[in-house]
Amino acid sequence: MAIEKTEMHFPYIPADFFEAPFSSPTNEYMLAAESGVVRVTLRVPRDPVDAELQNRITKDVEGLFRVRQLSVHRPFKLNAASVYQHYSGGTRSISVNVQGCECLVAVGQVDLVIRDTSGAVKQDTKTERVKRDTEFVNAVRPKLANSPTLVALLETYDAAVNDPSNELVHLYEIRDALANHYGGVAEARKKLGVNGEQWKRLGALANLAPVQEGRHRGKHSMRRGATAAELQEARNIVCGWIKAFADKIQSSLQVPETQSAFDPRAQ
Repeated sequence: MAIEKTEMHFPYIPADFFEAPFSSPTNEYMLAAESGVVRVTLRVPRDPVDAELQNRITKDVEGLFRVRQLSVHRPFKLNAASVYQHYSGGTRSISVNVQGCECLVAVGQVDLVIRDTSGAVKQDTKTERVKRDTEFVNAVRPKLANSPTLVALLETYDAAVNDPSNELVHLYEIRDALANHYGGVAEARKKLGVNGEQWKRLGALANLAPVQEGRHRGKHSMRRGATAAELQEARNIVCGWIKAFADKIQSSLQVPETQSAFDPRAQ
């Protein structure tokens, strides 16, 4: 029997990690994430799917989740792919792998739709956020294959998400990594366009504040938990640096001119 379609399915949780369906084509496959499953459909069916291609697709899917995590600051669990072969005549075979990483946390979000007196929408916060997040994912994800440093920065951010008791320790490690990458603090700030106040502020939160999530907690006899505002400030600072770093990397993922993304209308 002839193979008509080859798919790879990556189950993930939480199922709403993407708040709207996401899809992105490359020259080799179509990737779509929705309702707890990433479906990758090869443009040319293959049986078997060679290991090199599976590895590249897996890294692309993992990179997608790492980039998305910068926007939502949520842990996730991404399982290894099951390969589905669809044959003429309607038969199907499945090759299942079992593997996973990360963990699960849920975070709520409140959205607003503002209309004028005629009923026309003046502001839709969800649509605006989805559009902004889509543009960011599509800009950064293709660059991961060209920059081990960017991959490492996202992995460290993931550690901050999954190890909240040491969150500021991990976020500070990103500052250190950027300084090492550029050969020093001054050059890192220059290349990334980071002002001194912002650079010092993360240092103060991670090193000087008497907080349990910080780097030098042993120096403080009276410690407290970092406030939600302090943690969010640190996350915003670091995410801005990672985005600035990503802006300087060339893209390597070949993507056709027509590219879809999060589609809030599909909700």
